[in-house]
Amino acid sequence: MGIFYFPCDFVYWRKIDNCEKYKKRLLQQLNENDNLLSNTHSAYLTNASTTVSSLGHWIINNNKDIIEDIVWKSLNELISELNSRPNFLPIEINNSFITNSWFMKYEENGSVAVHNHHEVFPPMMKDGKPYKMTFSMFYIVKNDNPGNQTEFIQPTMSGTSVSERYDTRFKTSEVEDIKEGTVVIFPSNLYHQVCPIEKPNRIILSFNICSTFQ
Repeated sequence: MGIFYFPCDFVYWRKIDNCEKYKKRLLQQLNENDNLLSNTHSAYLTNASTTVSSLGHWIINNNKDIIEDIVWKSLNELISELNSRPNFLPIEINNSFITNSWFMKYEENGSVAVHNHHEVFPPMMKDGKPYKMTFSMFYIVKNDNPGNQTEFIQPTMSGTSVSERYDTRFKTSEVEDIKEGTVVIFPSNLYHQVCPIEKPNRIILSFNICSTFQ
Protein backbone atom coordinates (compact mmCIF):
# COMPACT_ATOMS: atom_id res chain seq x y z
CA MET A 1 0.00 0.00 0.00
CA GLY A 2 1.01 3.62 -0.23
CA ILE A 3 -0.22 7.09 0.67
CA PHE A 4 0.72 10.59 -0.47
CA TYR A 5 -0.04 13.62 1.73
CA PHE A 6 -0.79 16.88 0.00
CA PRO A 7 0.44 20.00 1.78
CA CYS A 8 -2.30 21.76 3.71
CA ASP A 9 -2.98 25.26 4.96
CA PHE A 10 -1.63 26.45 8.28
CA VAL A 11 -1.56 29.43 10.62
CA TYR A 12 1.62 29.94 12.62
CA TRP A 13 2.12 32.35 15.50
CA ARG A 14 5.05 33.41 17.66
CA LYS A 15 5.31 35.84 20.59
CA ILE A 16 8.08 38.39 20.14
CA ASP A 17 10.34 38.78 23.19
CA ASN A 18 11.08 42.48 22.59
CA CYS A 19 7.48 43.42 21.84
CA GLU A 20 7.27 46.26 24.40
CA LYS A 21 10.40 47.91 23.04
CA TYR A 22 9.18 47.47 19.45
CA LYS A 23 5.72 48.79 20.36
CA LYS A 24 7.13 52.00 21.83
CA ARG A 25 9.31 52.66 18.79
CA LEU A 26 6.71 51.80 16.16
CA LEU A 27 3.96 53.84 17.81
CA GLN A 28 6.29 56.82 18.05
CA GLN A 29 7.15 56.55 14.37
CA LEU A 30 3.50 56.13 13.46
CA ASN A 31 2.50 59.20 15.48
CA GLU A 32 5.26 61.26 13.85
CA ASN A 33 3.89 60.28 10.43
CA ASP A 34 0.22 60.54 11.35
CA ASN A 35 -0.41 62.67 8.26
CA LEU A 36 0.16 59.55 6.16
CA LEU A 37 -2.58 57.63 7.97
CA SER A 38 -5.84 58.11 6.11
CA ASN A 39 -9.19 56.41 5.71
CA THR A 40 -9.05 54.00 2.81
CA HIS A 41 -12.18 53.45 0.74
CA SER A 42 -12.37 49.78 -0.09
CA ALA A 43 -15.01 47.09 -0.29
CA TYR A 44 -12.91 45.14 2.21
CA LEU A 45 -12.54 47.80 4.94
CA THR A 46 -15.01 49.27 7.43
CA ASN A 47 -13.93 51.87 10.01
CA ALA A 48 -10.27 51.06 9.38
CA SER A 49 -7.40 53.28 8.34
CA THR A 50 -4.27 52.26 6.51
CA THR A 51 -1.02 53.98 5.62
CA VAL A 52 0.32 54.57 2.17
CA SER A 53 3.05 52.13 1.18
CA SER A 54 5.79 54.76 1.46
CA LEU A 55 5.55 54.69 5.27
CA GLY A 56 5.68 50.90 5.24
CA HIS A 57 8.94 51.03 3.25
CA TRP A 58 10.25 53.73 5.60
CA ILE A 59 9.50 51.50 8.59
CA ILE A 60 11.38 48.60 6.97
CA ASN A 61 14.42 50.71 6.09
CA ASN A 62 14.67 52.31 9.54
CA ASN A 63 13.98 49.26 11.71
CA LYS A 64 16.26 46.52 10.44
CA ASP A 65 16.36 44.83 13.85
CA ILE A 66 12.57 44.70 14.16
CA ILE A 67 12.14 43.37 10.62
CA GLU A 68 14.83 40.73 11.15
CA ASP A 69 13.09 39.56 14.33
CA ILE A 70 9.40 39.61 13.46
CA VAL A 71 9.68 38.74 9.76
CA TRP A 72 12.77 36.72 8.89
CA LYS A 73 13.40 34.95 12.19
CA SER A 74 9.72 33.99 12.40
CA LEU A 75 9.62 32.84 8.78
CA ASN A 76 12.76 30.70 9.23
CA GLU A 77 11.27 29.06 12.33
CA LEU A 78 8.02 28.37 10.49
CA ILE A 79 9.74 26.75 7.50
CA SER A 80 11.97 24.69 9.77
CA GLU A 81 8.93 23.44 11.67
CA LEU A 82 6.97 22.58 8.51
CA ASN A 83 9.94 20.83 6.88
CA SER A 84 10.49 18.70 9.97
CA ARG A 85 7.14 16.98 9.51
CA PRO A 86 7.11 13.77 7.45
CA ASN A 87 3.63 14.43 6.03
CA PHE A 88 4.46 17.87 4.66
CA LEU A 89 6.13 18.46 1.29
CA PRO A 90 9.43 20.32 1.90
CA ILE A 91 9.41 24.06 1.25
CA GLU A 92 12.66 24.79 -0.60
CA ILE A 93 12.88 28.55 -0.95
CA ASN A 94 15.82 30.08 -2.78
CA ASN A 95 15.16 33.74 -1.98
CA SER A 96 12.40 35.93 -0.53
CA PHE A 97 11.69 39.61 -0.13
CA ILE A 98 9.01 41.84 1.37
CA THR A 99 6.91 42.99 -1.54
CA ASN A 100 4.75 45.43 0.45
CA SER A 101 3.89 46.39 4.00
CA TRP A 102 1.34 48.62 5.66
CA PHE A 103 -0.12 49.72 8.97
CA MET A 104 -3.78 49.16 9.79
CA LYS A 105 -5.49 51.16 12.52
CA TYR A 106 -8.99 50.07 13.52
CA GLU A 107 -11.61 52.23 15.16
CA GLU A 108 -14.59 50.85 17.08
CA ASN A 109 -16.51 48.32 14.94
CA GLY A 110 -13.71 48.36 12.37
CA SER A 111 -13.53 45.22 10.25
CA VAL A 112 -12.12 43.68 7.08
CA ALA A 113 -14.23 41.44 4.83
CA VAL A 114 -13.18 37.96 3.69
CA HIS A 115 -10.30 38.04 1.22
CA ASN A 116 -6.93 36.53 0.44
CA HIS A 117 -3.80 38.24 -0.78
CA HIS A 118 -3.51 36.28 -4.01
CA GLU A 119 -6.59 38.16 -5.18
CA VAL A 120 -5.24 41.59 -4.20
CA PHE A 121 -1.50 41.37 -4.93
CA PRO A 122 -0.29 39.71 -8.15
CA PRO A 123 3.07 37.90 -8.62
CA MET A 124 6.08 40.14 -9.22
CA MET A 125 9.30 40.22 -11.24
CA LYS A 126 12.60 41.13 -9.57
CA ASP A 127 16.03 41.06 -11.21
CA GLY A 128 14.43 39.36 -14.19
CA LYS A 129 13.08 36.47 -12.10
CA PRO A 130 9.44 35.65 -11.35
CA TYR A 131 8.56 35.74 -7.65
CA LYS A 132 5.44 34.03 -6.37
CA MET A 133 3.34 35.42 -3.53
CA THR A 134 3.96 32.89 -0.76
CA PHE A 135 3.37 34.16 2.78
CA SER A 136 1.43 36.93 4.42
CA MET A 137 1.92 37.98 8.01
CA PHE A 138 0.84 40.56 10.51
CA TYR A 139 2.36 41.79 13.74
CA ILE A 140 0.00 42.97 16.48
CA VAL A 141 1.59 46.23 17.60
CA LYS A 142 -1.26 47.35 19.84
CA ASN A 143 -4.54 45.73 20.84
CA ASP A 144 -6.62 46.53 23.93
CA ASN A 145 -9.32 44.02 23.00
CA PRO A 146 -9.74 40.79 25.00
CA GLY A 147 -8.69 38.72 21.98
CA ASN A 148 -7.38 39.04 18.45
CA GLN A 149 -10.14 39.51 15.87
CA THR A 150 -8.68 37.76 12.82
CA GLU A 151 -10.50 34.66 11.56
CA PHE A 152 -9.11 32.26 8.93
CA ILE A 153 -11.41 30.36 6.59
CA GLN A 154 -10.92 27.37 4.32
CA PRO A 155 -13.99 27.12 2.07
CA THR A 156 -15.72 23.75 1.71
CA MET A 157 -14.58 23.45 -1.91
CA SER A 158 -10.93 23.78 -0.76
CA GLY A 159 -11.19 21.29 2.07
CA THR A 160 -8.44 18.70 2.47
CA SER A 161 -10.38 16.22 4.59
CA VAL A 162 -13.29 13.99 3.60
CA SER A 163 -14.67 14.37 7.14
CA GLU A 164 -15.28 18.11 6.74
CA ARG A 165 -18.62 19.04 5.22
CA TYR A 166 -18.56 22.76 6.01
CA ASP A 167 -16.10 25.63 5.95
CA THR A 168 -13.15 25.13 8.26
CA ARG A 169 -12.66 28.19 10.47
CA PHE A 170 -9.89 29.14 12.86
CA LYS A 171 -10.80 31.98 15.24
CA THR A 172 -7.65 33.48 16.67
CA SER A 173 -9.81 35.14 19.34
CA GLU A 174 -10.07 31.71 20.96
CA VAL A 175 -6.29 31.37 21.33
CA GLU A 176 -4.95 33.16 24.39
CA ASP A 177 -1.39 33.25 23.02
CA ILE A 178 -2.37 35.32 19.98
CA LYS A 179 -2.37 38.84 21.40
CA GLU A 180 -0.41 42.08 21.41
CA GLY A 181 3.23 41.40 20.53
CA THR A 182 2.48 38.29 18.44
CA VAL A 183 3.36 37.75 14.79
CA VAL A 184 1.02 35.54 12.71
CA ILE A 185 2.07 33.94 9.39
CA PHE A 186 -0.12 32.13 6.86
CA PRO A 187 -0.18 31.21 3.14
CA SER A 188 -1.12 34.25 1.06
CA ASN A 189 -3.98 32.35 -0.59
CA LEU A 190 -5.65 31.46 2.72
CA TYR A 191 -8.91 33.35 3.17
CA HIS A 192 -9.24 35.51 6.26
CA GLN A 193 -11.23 38.35 7.72
CA VAL A 194 -11.15 40.73 10.69
CA CYS A 195 -14.31 40.64 12.78
CA PRO A 196 -15.66 43.93 14.20
CA ILE A 197 -13.39 45.52 16.77
CA GLU A 198 -14.80 46.25 20.23
CA LYS A 199 -12.17 48.70 21.48
CA PRO A 200 -10.59 51.25 19.09
CA ASN A 201 -6.96 51.85 18.14
CA ARG A 202 -6.02 48.27 17.31
CA ILE A 203 -2.82 48.68 15.27
CA ILE A 204 -1.40 45.99 12.98
CA LEU A 205 1.77 45.99 10.85
CA SER A 206 1.33 43.66 7.88
CA PHE A 207 3.69 42.19 5.28
CA ASN A 208 3.47 40.21 2.07
CA ILE A 209 6.36 37.94 1.10
CA CYS A 210 7.28 36.87 -2.44
CA SER A 211 9.68 33.97 -3.03
CA THR A 212 11.54 31.98 -5.65
CA PHE A 213 12.07 28.25 -5.21
CA GLN A 214 14.98 25.87 -5.75
